[in-house]
Amino acid sequence: MQNLDSYFKEHDLLESPELLEAHAERHLVKVAKSVKLPHLAILHYKDEVNFGKGKWTPFAKCCRGVIVDLQRKRILTKPFFKFWNLGQDQSPSIKALEKLPGFYITEKLDGSMGQTFFDEVTNGYYVSTKGSIDSEQGAWATTQLPEQLKDKKLVTTHTLMWEIISKQFRVVIPYDKKGYEDGLYLIGIRENHSQKLFMPDEVQAFAKEYKLKTFKTYDYFRLETVIEEAKRLPFMEEGFVLRFKGEPELLVKIKSPEYLRVHRFISQLEDKNLLDILIEGNEKDILDNMCLVPEEFRQDVEDTFKRYQKMAYEFRNECYEVFNKAPKEDRKTFALFVNTQEQKYKAFLFEIYDNVPIELRYIYQYFRKAKI
Repeated sequence: MQNLDSYFKEHDLLESPELLEAHAERHLVKVAKSVKLPHLAILHYKDEVNFGKGKWTPFAKCCRGVIVDLQRKRILTKPFFKFWNLGQDQSPSIKALEKLPGFYITEKLDGSMGQTFFDEVTNGYYVSTKGSIDSEQGAWATTQLPEQLKDKKLVTTHTLMWEIISKQFRVVIPYDKKGYEDGLYLIGIRENHSQKLFMPDEVQAFAKEYKLKTFKTYDYFRLETVIEEAKRLPFMEEGFVLRFKGEPELLVKIKSPEYLRVHRFISQLEDKNLLDILIEGNEKDILDNMCLVPEEFRQDVEDTFKRYQKMAYEFRNECYEVFNKAPKEDRKTFALFVNTQEQKYKAFLFEIYDNVPIELRYIYQYFRKAKI
């Protein structure tokens, strides 16, 4: 990809928001304007292209959280370009990677990626996640930004990239149990004008100079060794990022299979998914197999099931309490009464009137609809 400044100038992308949005749409890129800083927008590729429903273009690959100032017509950040897991279609093959002169191996941290920028309108320093300028993680990360980095020249000439690690935003790995402090971990630096991406040794030197937390590095000299080592990692280690010498924009992720297994499980722990399990009556199957997942997550699942079961029993009791107050001499009189009640009770009251037992799965369905 050519320099982003040149690309934006060539295509007049900062001349108007309309031109930028039209160009972005053609490349399956979303332009999300900030609510708190409405003169700013962030560019991120859409899910369609990430899930193979569209073509990756050089512009889409670059839009992994690029922040632009629409008012001053400039690019504020140039974070990592899109990179893939080893073995994915867009990633180079193992044979191709083995031909390269060498690589650095860094720890793959399991948090949210953040980036620092300076806003001239508010004269403020901010951290944004790659998908939203207004995210909760970014707002928290902004409060964690080290004071020694609040240097306008530094922040405007470089994009500093972070892994946001916090118990409240935990993905899979409980970092507090590994001795990691909550906060920002420096994972990348790009010099904005030249678009040079710093190599890991340069990132670590910068982190040491500014007293920042950063990633670990490893000394494996063969790609085959890294792949085998990743297979042995526990779920408490996400995996590795490989950065290739002589190819600064070429990054490849190698993830632990155990981490991926647990991540797939965690992704199913949303309330909507657990309610679907309750609707189908399959909660016993899940609970009987909890031994297959790390202990840290078992209690959350059990507690969620118990919470919804308790809510369902209480809701059913409420329905019968309301029904007991209703006039029942005829259906019309009953219907007039029902229409004066809260919407959530209405369908269930008619079920009771028709002598149809209220099954818990129907209450779970009501809860599920409320989660959509």
